[in-house]
Amino acid sequence: MYTKLTYKPLWTLKSGQDGTIWGDFIFRFNGRGDCQVFTLSNRQYFASFTLDQTDLFSPHSNAVAFGAERWEENDEFPLLYTNLYNNYAKAEDRREGVCCVYRITREDKTFSTKLVQVLRIGFVDDRALWKSQDDESDVRPYGNFVVDAGAKKLYAFVMRDRDRLTRYFEFDLPTLADGEICEKCGAKVVTLKKEDILAQFDGAYANYIQGACCRDGIIYSVEGFNVTCANPETPNRPRLQVMDAKSRTQIGDFDLADMGLLMEPEFIEWAGDTLIYSDARGNYFSFVLE
Repeated sequence: MYTKLTYKPLWTLKSGQDGTIWGDFIFRFNGRGDCQVFTLSNRQYFASFTLDQTDLFSPHSNAVAFGAERWEENDEFPLLYTNLYNNYAKAEDRREGVCCVYRITREDKTFSTKLVQVLRIGFVDDRALWKSQDDESDVRPYGNFVVDAGAKKLYAFVMRDRDRLTRYFEFDLPTLADGEICEKCGAKVVTLKKEDILAQFDGAYANYIQGACCRDGIIYSVEGFNVTCANPETPNRPRLQVMDAKSRTQIGDFDLADMGLLMEPEFIEWAGDTLIYSDARGNYFSFVLE
């Protein structure tokens, strides 16, 4: 059980949603599929790119992760996973529980991407599992996705308003061989059904889930919005929850605002053995959990 969190300011880079880190690259996405890449070693801007087919699938990138498999064996990067989240909240089809998977390649400073797979939660309308309200009033029924690349597991989790809890689902990470080709986008679509659930467990209610990552079966999830003089007692405070997916128990819960981190959380990811966090303004910090 983690009972202490300390942090140190690191640097300020581009603001945005969640992102991820691979090698010497920090990938920071906005809410429409655009990414800016920075070098981790000297925190300099390196390149920009836009994800493939954002006219058909526009990821909010509320949670972003590299996976375990590569499109080709010699690819520099594993497959990239990023979710649509609430980008279609006002559409007739809200695309709840959808995560897109991309191949990323690089030629010097030029990045190219290809949509290769779409993951869908097939039980988003099951009120006993995913959504909780009969009148469609759950505030965020869209879900985050994180990948435990080492264990080849996929975790999806969602806020359930009626129960006031966060529900987690564990799946085997789909392979590139899985799914059926979508004629419109050319990618394979994998529908994760109830019978595909390996484990299901609940954690404390997350007041507006933000960025997340997973390593060695531990899910690190940040949440909340800004705390200002006008709303010092808001329940939607910046917060970090730590969930052990192996024991299915929460092993950490930290009010970041109490520690002076008042800006909306967005990004959390491991860089080697350092857990790195960033807020919506692009301020980066290292976190140490004890």
